[in-house]
Amino acid sequence: MGKFSSPNPDESFLLRLLNLPELLADTAWLDRMIAERSQTGDDHAGLALLVAAAQAYRASAVYARSAFFAAAGRGRPRATHESLVTVDCRLGGEKYRLAVQRVSPNTYRLEVEGKLLTMTLEPLSVYESRVTIGGQTHRVVSVTQGQDHLIEVDNVIHRISRGDVGTVRSPSPSLVVAVNVKPGDSVAKGDSLVVLEAMKMETAITAPFAGTVVDVLTGPSIQVDAGAALLRLEAKSAGSAAASGKRVDFNRIVAERSVELSGRERCLELLDAIRWTVLGYDTQPGMVRDLAGRLLAAHKEIEQHDRQVVAAGLAVLGAFSDVNSLARNRPVDDTGDVETRNPKEDFHQYLRALDLEAEGLPASFRDRLERALSHYGVDSLERSVALERAAFRIFNAQQVAAAHEPLLAAVLNVLRLDPQRLVPASAQKLRKTLDDFVISTELRFPNLGNKARNVRYQNFEQPGILARKAAVLDEMRGHVAALRVAGADRAHLD
Repeated sequence: MGKFSSPNPDESFLLRLLNLPELLADTAWLDRMIAERSQTGDDHAGLALLVAAAQAYRASAVYARSAFFAAAGRGRPRATHESLVTVDCRLGGEKYRLAVQRVSPNTYRLEVEGKLLTMTLEPLSVYESRVTIGGQTHRVVSVTQGQDHLIEVDNVIHRISRGDVGTVRSPSPSLVVAVNVKPGDSVAKGDSLVVLEAMKMETAITAPFAGTVVDVLTGPSIQVDAGAALLRLEAKSAGSAAASGKRVDFNRIVAERSVELSGRERCLELLDAIRWTVLGYDTQPGMVRDLAGRLLAAHKEIEQHDRQVVAAGLAVLGAFSDVNSLARNRPVDDTGDVETRNPKEDFHQYLRALDLEAEGLPASFRDRLERALSHYGVDSLERSVALERAAFRIFNAQQVAAAHEPLLAAVLNVLRLDPQRLVPASAQKLRKTLDDFVISTELRFPNLGNKARNVRYQNFEQPGILARKAAVLDEMRGHVAALRVAGADRAHLD
């Protein structure tokens, strides 16, 4: 079938096209076209599922941030973020379960049917995105239609039902008064599901659509945060499609990346992944040790003093130092001002409204905050979605920082260098970064602080000490030799 294109298509033109006798005489042409595309296996259905799962993660993150700032506004910030989100999807009558992590602002790690994939999702507009996976880039348009998710990949549309669309959530921090349904109950649109109480007022949470209660996630007399999941519904139409028996093959997507990276490229890729991890993006304990081991193995294959690798390693230490400088629980005076509070208290107070002036915070805290936010690409303290995301990730990074010690220990090993082989500017930056890292770790992570001191000593102090020691030994050898000659002369005279 030929591909239609027009430089300026409009509604009237398309209506005239659909009224052509050729199309009216054969009304099954669209069904045949869809069937032909599905038989070719080149309709990117697997990619559509991955995009749906990534966007489900993004929706979950919005609720997590809302709950976090609601708690922070009451002076009790606490982590509400899940580092692994499970998403159930249905495509062509077949069910799929995907596990999603966000490993950087636009990069997602997804596991489905035993396959592990990494995908970059770069938003271009409200509905349009650029997706890169396996070295290939695709144009994706995504929109929600009722309880379905319509995803167009390279001009092919897929209708996907997402399990999270049926999640009913609390609109605000509330107390659950009553739960009016149980799993398996059928409900009509508008039926009362849960009764909540907030500010001495009761609110009935109703069904957004007709369906079946799949799971009840709360109970009476339970306090819930804003955005907390109360129960899950499945739309009546969601399961109407019969299973086709033909499942998506994800092996082709896994095999698309065939280019082997050099040791240097692997080092840079791993250091970038580690940097985003210490900035609070998602990982798992097993993945932390895997990243550390792969970095040390790749570093053995490259020149030790590679400028880009050194710069990337310093960026990791700098990110960790700046983020955790806001978590110190002891006053630090690095500006000459007298500080009676510690940075951790200041940061928690800042999270209440994300407004420095309203909270009356000191200028020294502003400097630390701006340095931390710069790692997330935020250069303004005006409240925005980007600022909220960065503050949320900073808090998460502080909560899980202890789990990142193996990563930072591996980076410190990479930075055991000979300053004489570095340009002066790089050597100076290396020393300052190590000094800042020692300060940021001395209270919470003494082992990392000691390791950083050891690296600094081996890089800078030890070469000077060894050189001075060698010079003194040479001088002493000269004196000993002179004494021997003098002794021999006296013996000859005797």
